[in-house]
Amino acid sequence: MLKMRHTASLLIPAVVAVTLVATGVRAADEKRRDEAPTGKSIVKKVATNRNASEGFYNASEGYLKRGPRDERTLVLTFDDGPNPESANRLLDILRELDIKATFFVVGRRVSAHPEIVQRMIDEGHEVANHTQDHQRLFNLPTEKVIEEIKDCEENVRKATGRGMAFLRPPGMHFTPQVLADTKAQGYITVGVNCVAGDYVANGGLAELTSAEATELGLQPHQIADRIEKQFKPGAIILLHDNPVSIEAVADIVARARTQGYHFVTTAELMASLPEPVTIVANPVEREEEKGKKK
Repeated sequence: MLKMRHTASLLIPAVVAVTLVATGVRAADEKRRDEAPTGKSIVKKVATNRNASEGFYNASEGYLKRGPRDERTLVLTFDDGPNPESANRLLDILRELDIKATFFVVGRRVSAHPEIVQRMIDEGHEVANHTQDHQRLFNLPTEKVIEEIKDCEENVRKATGRGMAFLRPPGMHFTPQVLADTKAQGYITVGVNCVAGDYVANGGLAELTSAEATELGLQPHQIADRIEKQFKPGAIILLHDNPVSIEAVADIVARARTQGYHFVTTAELMASLPEPVTIVANPVEREEEKGKKK
């Protein structure tokens, strides 16, 4: 009898200890389960925030800043066209190089040279909105911003029968309100992170003497040098549609390809983001859609 009592007295602490350990393990497991995010919440977080958090594309603002850093892609964009002194030559160069670009066109120039914009579309390039009169939008009231956007839109529609998905504010000068106005009109604002520095006010670049152009760093090889120094995966390159800058294009492309880069359009860049965004850059517009936008 004494022996049984003695054995029981030894077993009770052991049972208690095992019970406490098991309880602790269960509690720890439950805590881990409570603290671990579910698969659904992880997917939701990534699908909502990754493009913005990594500095690629902010959907809430409708603002594309750059492409992925892990792909050696570049986008060629040209502002201020169509310039009758250079646009057709530029399109010939791009065709020879087998590259598609994005052209940010000015509405009043589209109205004057609709056949050039139609050629851009026909040859697979993207046409985008650069406002009607190339005014700095941050200085304008909302109603005037919208007018500048819509007038350019209407001229492109008359020239090509197409709408536009992308817009770049002249001079890349804008405010949060301009971004909001642009998005409200159905556009994605396209930024720049590789700048040629080839802009001369009032289109005066072609009128410079060779010595003046050299002094200002505006010879084609100097433009190519500046661009090459800014090569990086996902870069959006800004050049202008003028007779001097277009002569730098073949050199820029050759240098980029030597370094393993390839060229994509803006829509293709967005499709390659960590959270791909599918955009039709220049949708064909039906008659009823035209009526809604007037």
